[in-house]
Amino acid sequence: MVAPEPEVACREAIACWSSIQELVEFAERRHGYSNSNCGSGVTYPEDLDEYEITLGEISLARGQLKIYRYRIAIPPGWEILVAEQLYLQILSTVLRENGFFDEAEKVGLIAKRFVER
Repeated sequence: MVAPEPEVACREAIACWSSIQELVEFAERRHGYSNSNCGSGVTYPEDLDEYEITLGEISLARGQLKIYRYRIAIPPGWEILVAEQLYLQILSTVLRENGFFDEAEKVGLIAKRFVER
């Protein structure tokens, strides 16, 4: 599979999670997620353990996320690195599109805090 454009990759990962509202909490905690049903998810740098870091197979700089789809279920799948800011912007947009305006505002505040660091 060829990796989609970053915006599409973000939307696909968001759509595969059962509760988009829960993604607000994940974003706030900078915690990734993975849906084993569709093989899609998001990895934050903080999600990597010592073994993954030591192997050097995955390298994520602060402010960068890995978005993936069918990485395990249907090899080879795809993985793409995106800016956390872009992911948060797309998440906020998807929340608004689904009527979760307060949650979208919260994601905007999370993104703003990230920029201020």
